[in-house]
Amino acid sequence: MTPATNPQQESVILALSDIHYGKRTADYNPDVAKQRLANFGEKVRRIRHNERNYRAFPELVVCLLGDVVDGAGIFKTQAHYQTITDPRQQASDLADLLAEWVRGMGKAFPSVRVEAVAGNHGRVGQFARDSASWDIDCYNQLRRELKGDGIKVNYPDTRPYPEGPDEDPFTKIIKVRKHKYLLAHGHGIRMYLRLPYYGITAAAIDWYMMFGGFDAAMTGHFHTAAKIYSQSIPVYLTGTPVTMDPFGIQAMRRKEINTWWMLGVSNNHSITDEWELSLV
Repeated sequence: MTPATNPQQESVILALSDIHYGKRTADYNPDVAKQRLANFGEKVRRIRHNERNYRAFPELVVCLLGDVVDGAGIFKTQAHYQTITDPRQQASDLADLLAEWVRGMGKAFPSVRVEAVAGNHGRVGQFARDSASWDIDCYNQLRRELKGDGIKVNYPDTRPYPEGPDEDPFTKIIKVRKHKYLLAHGHGIRMYLRLPYYGITAAAIDWYMMFGGFDAAMTGHFHTAAKIYSQSIPVYLTGTPVTMDPFGIQAMRRKEINTWWMLGVSNNHSITDEWELSLV
């Protein structure tokens, strides 16, 4: 195939969630999380390299969909399934790791920004404000670390913002080129027969009305990966780098899916292409 004279200009969206940094299973811990994050980044760079003759990717948008830290006090025996039990250290160590990773991705993409929402595992306590979150603490540290690199880290906090409910750290709208995307963690969605798909379809309709429409949605929480449609709107479920999670095996009776999404975006199309990339 002859290379294009003027490659199409596209942005790249990466949908990451449920790192659960600090968590420990039979074959998952912070060191493994670091390696799987590196694996994902290498696959993204490889795709960019392979596509370079036919389309240009001047912008990278990294979307963090919550539960990036494992938190504390989520269930009574949680500390027995953790390498790092202090959520402050989880947030700080992960901010350092993500800053290094984002800077590395910046070598392949001229423009990089981070968009983030919190998850339920980051909550400080059942009586604390929703925005009091270790996920948010991680994002705040990440913002400070990347400020000198000119990389913005955007997340909902206690200040009202124009395109969603005030002080909601779990859901937000972002814009990439001419298109709108919903980011949500998804922990408020109910499951039926231990499956989240009907609940996600219904939630997407509610979110669409609440936010005045969007072109696609991305959500995490369920440790599974899928693409489903809700009234013709694509909804991307992100997986997790966690493997052999006792909760998933015992309570859900299913294993997690270890993939994240890479999406292409042009001026004319909200999704030009999609890659479901394995983390293991």
